[in-house]
Amino acid sequence: MPRRRSHEGLGVEGLMAASEDQKMCGGCCRFSAASGLGVCETLKRGSDIAGTPPVFVLEGLARFETDAGADASKCRYFEGKSELSFSC
Repeated sequence: MPRRRSHEGLGVEGLMAASEDQKMCGGCCRFSAASGLGVCETLKRGSDIAGTPPVFVLEGLARFETDAGADASKCRYFEGKSELSFSC
């Protein structure tokens, strides 16, 4: 049986609550997705927000693909969504 990721099935409200303690891509204004997988509207392909040190690519055509539950604690471009409107 496949192992569930800790964020699966949380929905928008769950991601918002989880991202209060831990920054997650799904709780960022720059994250865009129709499902749990999506893209960052700022970072481009080649970025590595989990790296040590993290790598932020801002130029290029292909957007950075990421998961809503990905750890964004090292991302300098993280901007949390407002709890009331779920937007920036």
